[in-house]
Amino acid sequence: MKINKKNPFHWLSLGWMVFLLLLLLPTRLLRKAKRDGRTIILYGHKLHGNLNALYDYSLESLSPSQNLNIFFLTMDPHYFAEIKKKDNILFALKPLDLMKVIQADCIISDHGLHALLLLLKLSDITFVDVWHGIPFKGFTAGDFSLQHQYDEIWVSSALLKKLYVEKFGFEAARVQATGYGRTDLILHYRLRKKELREQLGITAGKKVILFAPTWKQDEAGRSEIPFNLTQNTFLQNLEEFAAKHNASFIIRYHLNTSVEKRSESPNIFHLPLQEYPNGEELVAVSDVLITDWSSIAFDMMVLDKPIVFLDVAPPFKNGFSLPPEYRVGDLVESMEQLLASLAEAIRPEENYMKRYDSEYRRIKSLVYDDTIDGNSTGRYLSRLETVLS
Repeated sequence: MKINKKNPFHWLSLGWMVFLLLLLLPTRLLRKAKRDGRTIILYGHKLHGNLNALYDYSLESLSPSQNLNIFFLTMDPHYFAEIKKKDNILFALKPLDLMKVIQADCIISDHGLHALLLLLKLSDITFVDVWHGIPFKGFTAGDFSLQHQYDEIWVSSALLKKLYVEKFGFEAARVQATGYGRTDLILHYRLRKKELREQLGITAGKKVILFAPTWKQDEAGRSEIPFNLTQNTFLQNLEEFAAKHNASFIIRYHLNTSVEKRSESPNIFHLPLQEYPNGEELVAVSDVLITDWSSIAFDMMVLDKPIVFLDVAPPFKNGFSLPPEYRVGDLVESMEQLLASLAEAIRPEENYMKRYDSEYRRIKSLVYDDTIDGNSTGRYLSRLETVLS
């Protein structure tokens, strides 16, 4: 759950969770030396990205010999109501569910910990971070003060490990280049592209263009709609393009974005993260990506698909983690340039990609090494065996 500091219910939820943790924590001392399996807790805002890769793997590919029980924990009552019928879902405000968390062997997170910080401080549970994206945004060592206390950090490549060690101040031995589990999901969903498009209501045979900008970040008042356009004007331009070029647009706003009322359109599908957490599916069904500074650009690279970048100012107060040169594709400064680039990117896209082929492959290799093989989640499990033993 994304904590809203102005929401009293969020503070009550945190307080109740802290109370339960302190009340139940002594029961960890009563654990049996030998138990039926080892318990792994996944914790994040939503069940998506790298956490979702681990969760799906646990349901589909874990063997009994691995002796692991993997659960996803949420403290958001609305989200829990949506997903509670799935297997192995825990609600952080229920004492019995939180008891299972206290008895866990490992907690894996992709953001922060909220009240679970108490377990980092007061227990011997192993903590692992898988993060949620390969960053353009400039981070500092202070931004990762929580993760500096973790046992391991799993990143996508040797380049990212170097970034974590030299820029973010992590001990080299704690950072492991495993690949990103979410890339496995993208590859898996791509095989089901036709089926997933049908589920979304996208007409067969259309080119699908994903618009996924980053949010305001450190620039208060920043709009995710580019070129000083209103949302209605921007979307009207997209609708006219879609009708002319037999295309559909998916509009994907960030979790932190307050979504405006949406107008109906046969060719535009509004799928913000709050309502549709599975961003890997949206990448997998798309043929072209429009973004500015979002890490979703590196997700699209998994599929070797065209990316068009909005040439807008970066909203990062601390500069960059990965520099602007890692944006490989057209940089567009106006609506007219955007539409022209999209027309080239969709028909045929190979012509667009030829212009960027060498640099595209170089950047993809740097941020992923050779881990786009569908086995990054398997490497997660191998590292998990190591840290637990």
